[in-house]
Amino acid sequence: MTISFRGFAREATRRKLETKITVLYSVRTPADIIFHNEFRELEKENPNFKFHVTCTRATPEDNWTGRTGRITPEWIKEFATDLPNTVFYACGPNALVDFAEELVIHGLGMPKEQMKTEKWG
Repeated sequence: MTISFRGFAREATRRKLETKITVLYSVRTPADIIFHNEFRELEKENPNFKFHVTCTRATPEDNWTGRTGRITPEWIKEFATDLPNTVFYACGPNALVDFAEELVIHGLGMPKEQMKTEKWG
């Protein structure tokens, strides 16, 4: 998942594009966050790029102070403030992408045409 978005964010930053990119990334534990430091550096370089993580199985031993739980329509609305003009991308295992499609199409009421997906597994 993050490999595709990593490429988008890196290229947009390199080319200084005005395109707003927000990654809402769900992992089980903080140890599962890949490219975390690189995404944080890209955020510093590119004011149009934001990286938000939620952990679904963080434990007290993880010392995670960020968001917990699954991605919800309400959480998406915090960052996607112009829903009719937002393109949603979901990439990952089939079940995860199906969940994302459900969130966007049914949870947010967006047309399927605004959803781009890449399924594997």
